[in-house]
Amino acid sequence: MKILYVVPYPPLKSGIAYYAYHFKNTIEQNFDIQMDLLDICQNENIYTISKFISLGNKIKYFKKIHRYDIIHFEIGVGQNREFYILHFMKKYYPSIRTMVTLHDPPMILSAPMKFIGLENMPRILRGIRKIGDLTIGRYWEKKILGKVNRTICLTEKGRLQITKRLKRDIFYLPHLYFDINMKIKKYRNKVIKILFFGYLGSKKGIDILIKSFAQLLKSSPKYNGIKLYICGGLPEGRKQTKFQDYLQRLPIDLDISKNVIFTGGISEQEKVFHLKDADIMVLPYRKQNTFGSSSALIQGMSYGLPIIVADVKNFFNEIEDGKNGILFEDGNVKILTEKIKLLVKNRLLRRKLGENAKNHIIKEHNPEYVSNRVLQIYKTCMEKKIDEDSD
Repeated sequence: MKILYVVPYPPLKSGIAYYAYHFKNTIEQNFDIQMDLLDICQNENIYTISKFISLGNKIKYFKKIHRYDIIHFEIGVGQNREFYILHFMKKYYPSIRTMVTLHDPPMILSAPMKFIGLENMPRILRGIRKIGDLTIGRYWEKKILGKVNRTICLTEKGRLQITKRLKRDIFYLPHLYFDINMKIKKYRNKVIKILFFGYLGSKKGIDILIKSFAQLLKSSPKYNGIKLYICGGLPEGRKQTKFQDYLQRLPIDLDISKNVIFTGGISEQEKVFHLKDADIMVLPYRKQNTFGSSSALIQGMSYGLPIIVADVKNFFNEIEDGKNGILFEDGNVKILTEKIKLLVKNRLLRRKLGENAKNHIIKEHNPEYVSNRVLQIYKTCMEKKIDEDSD
């Protein structure tokens, strides 16, 4: 079987690019499947009408497409390029079988009409584009996804939400784990390292974590030896914003700068080191309108880390409060401080949560199970026509 894989991919630094890299390797290692990356417009942003038209022409004359059994897309809310490629493939090669993994259901794209530009224009013009996104864009998304043979979501709640939106059958595929540390984790008697892992976006709630950490340190001198590591940089291609400036000033303003380390973007080797070395992971995300999975959560759990997460949609699929992780009320600094303090004080609880988290990942997200599930979906994609065609 030959698959054309249309995805963001390293050296691009993003959660979906990281996922796609390991997904491709896992599938090829487990089955006699060749997954080729699309070699045109790789990782290129499509922000103008001219680039949009140019992309369409490249797809129109991409005759190699007939060599493939299935074209598989990975699409997140900010990935216009992959969606535009899907649009042109369906336009020029309607019989080609396609499969899409949606990473942020029920949202497909944040701005479907981004190719018309207007990013730096007056607010009224940007407002017109926004109206286009919410009307023409949403209709366009639904129409294109309606032509896809198989659609996948990585969370069950996300599957249910996108089923309601698209009104067609959607497949659930567990988020693949690919980097589990099989060595038994050693849980230190004293907590010395709390870890946040992810990009420095406002929706990640890092400011909430820094404020809670400051309250922890000021509650007792015995916590002065604990360090908070914030591992991550800006999303690829983004410029420093006022929020990131605020984040980096916050520890100074709270007089805890000696205990807070911003690592910036880190390599895979550095990431593994921090996951092994941390005592606690905290993911204090703010509420969002999507039911996507979290690579950071999956990785932290697979390394046996006791994890505290906000009670937002992203974590409902994985965390059972008090069993394999701890939930706290989104945005509540005081409660997060109490949850961190609870874990800092209780080594046995850290161990229990960490071991249960790792066992959960091994059971529900192991490569063999996920790979077999993918193969089944590929086979049904090849055997049947588009759902709406069979009605």
